[in-house]
Amino acid sequence: MRDPLHWMPVRVKLPLLVAGVCLLAFGVGGTIVSSSARNAIEAEILRRLDAECRSHAEALDHALTLLTRRAQDFASDGYIRDRLERVGQPEGAAEANAAVALTELADYLARNKLPLVAAFRDLAVLDAGGKVLVAVHAPKEAVAAMAPAFASADELPSHSGLREPDRVIDAQHVVIAVPIRDLAGTRELGRLLAFVSFDGWLAAAATRIGGAVGADPAAPGAPPTAAALHLVDPAGRRANVEVPVSAPPRRAPGTRPLLARALRLEINGWTLHSEVDAATALAPVTGLQSRFLLVGAVLAALSGALLFFPMRFLVAPLAALQRASIRIAEGDLAARVPVESSDETGAMATAFNSMAEALGDRARRIAEAGAALARSKRDLVIERDRLNAVIASMRDALIVVGPAGDVVLRNAAAAPLLPALLDPARRPALVSHHRCSRSDGAAPLDGGVKGCAACLLHPGAGSRSCLVDVGGATFEVHAVPVAAAVDEPPGRLLVARDVTERIEQDERQIHHERLSALGEVAAVMAHELNNPLAAICLFQQLLDGALPADSPHKEAVERIGRNAETCRRTIRELLDYTTGASSEVGEVALHSALEAAARFVRPLCKRAQIDVELSLADADPVVIGDEVQVRQLFVNLVMNALQAIASGGRGGRVTLASRVDGGRAEVDVVDDGPGVPASAQPRLFQPFFTTKPRGEGTGLGLATARRIAELHGGRLELQETRPGRTVFRASFRVAVPAGRPIGVAP
Repeated sequence: MRDPLHWMPVRVKLPLLVAGVCLLAFGVGGTIVSSSARNAIEAEILRRLDAECRSHAEALDHALTLLTRRAQDFASDGYIRDRLERVGQPEGAAEANAAVALTELADYLARNKLPLVAAFRDLAVLDAGGKVLVAVHAPKEAVAAMAPAFASADELPSHSGLREPDRVIDAQHVVIAVPIRDLAGTRELGRLLAFVSFDGWLAAAATRIGGAVGADPAAPGAPPTAAALHLVDPAGRRANVEVPVSAPPRRAPGTRPLLARALRLEINGWTLHSEVDAATALAPVTGLQSRFLLVGAVLAALSGALLFFPMRFLVAPLAALQRASIRIAEGDLAARVPVESSDETGAMATAFNSMAEALGDRARRIAEAGAALARSKRDLVIERDRLNAVIASMRDALIVVGPAGDVVLRNAAAAPLLPALLDPARRPALVSHHRCSRSDGAAPLDGGVKGCAACLLHPGAGSRSCLVDVGGATFEVHAVPVAAAVDEPPGRLLVARDVTERIEQDERQIHHERLSALGEVAAVMAHELNNPLAAICLFQQLLDGALPADSPHKEAVERIGRNAETCRRTIRELLDYTTGASSEVGEVALHSALEAAARFVRPLCKRAQIDVELSLADADPVVIGDEVQVRQLFVNLVMNALQAIASGGRGGRVTLASRVDGGRAEVDVVDDGPGVPASAQPRLFQPFFTTKPRGEGTGLGLATARRIAELHGGRLELQETRPGRTVFRASFRVAVPAGRPIGVAP
């Protein structure tokens, strides 16, 4: 754990530590001792205060109980009952008799009852309806104002709350209400109200309170004398007359009572509060904590004086050792510490000086080794840069893969190959030109044609070579194991070369050789077949002209002519494709060529119940080329569409749509046939490739159409194919602005 005072020097930390220990021991210890004593004294004071409060409450409660019983004795007096019965006689009695009875009752109460109890300041009598009949000293009007509260009381006797000085009594007082009943005790004749002043109530309880407190509060075991005793009624009103206690303690000005107890009187629900001044009660422990702190401060000062020797002979050598360490850390290896003793500090200084000598010698050797390493590093950097330049300038892809499959080294030429090799999701796109095989005759590591990446990158495989297609390019990849770090499995070194152009050139050469041989064969076939076909056509025409119109042989003769014409057309297409017959170049209006092609194939379409529609742009684009060849291009496309629709065994529609987009004109040939199978799409434009049954097609129609489009600087592509919609798009460069008459210079 780190020293929380690490920023403070030892020469300051050590004296502060000793002083802090002294102050902590005596300050905290003294606080704990004084607090414990204070708490014990406070607990004992509260216990005794509780007993004293209970004693006072019993005295006050007993005094009020005696006063209540005296009021009940007054109410049971036969004279008072007799006068009330006379006042309550039925109507017809003389009012004079009632007035005399009330006067006699008031005089009786004043002379015979009120002087008997010193606490009673006044007496009053109410009839059964709550009307004031007699009041000894107070005016009847003043008593009548408070009479309803006592006339409606259900429980008797009842005691009122605290009443402030009024016209009845000039001091704070309490009213006791008791019933006056008939002799049988079954009927209430009225109520007697006894007004008790606090002075009288407390005077009645003073003897009992004084006896409970005792004459000597300081005697051992005696409860503490309360600083103040006061009463609070259930409504929260506080009596301003304190209960007299013997030998009350003197309270300091402004001191707030700290210790207090409260007890409820049973007879009327009032609360007696007893309080003791905190400063007076806890005076014995007030200065105890200050004395402990003073002793701690004196001991701390003495300890500081005794620290001179440790500071001089322990802290000072440590400070010198620290300064020397800082100098060595800053690079001054000549720093030394003076040795002044033979104890532990001297041994530490000697060891430090030896360490400094060793550090100086080690630093010199490290500097020499560093200079040699710097020279070696420069040589390695030069070799690395030379190697990186060679790798970066390579046209072949170079990839070094670690044992974990991570790329350690690669050059820019490897960018097209990396995703297919390292991304498992894209490895199926890496297609080999042949099935993998191992030199030991075992099964391939990946078990298939499309797993070349697993075979090339397998850590335990030997040398591998493979031709793969990635992103439309063909790579020749050679993979060999390469040594990794010590105690690690070997990685793989892959060298790949893009051989796409070489393969395409080989294919073009093979294609040209095939066409050359085909041209020679076509020339011989044309020479050998044209003469017999000419004779067949001549005699077919003679025979057709000689036969009457209704001859049964008319259809057979026409079929001979159509087949002979088909043979001539096939031989002509073959010669045109292989020999590249020269074109008659001129301005060709595309819309005119499209209309001519539609007229040419319309009879065939009508027979097959197929509609041919034209959807031409507003302006007629003009291209430079051979009009016959351009027309032949569209005838071939329409014928291909007719044959595709007819293969479905139902009628359909072929649409020729043109549009002009900038400097190019595009023509879409759209049919609603079954579409081109996915397996046939890659070879669709190859010569002699056809999906028609044997004897129904030569496979030269689309190949001838593409060759014508390319001869005119355009393109022919399969734009879209699906069941119900196939689109072939031919595009050309527009040579004459749309809308200008053909033959007129711009």
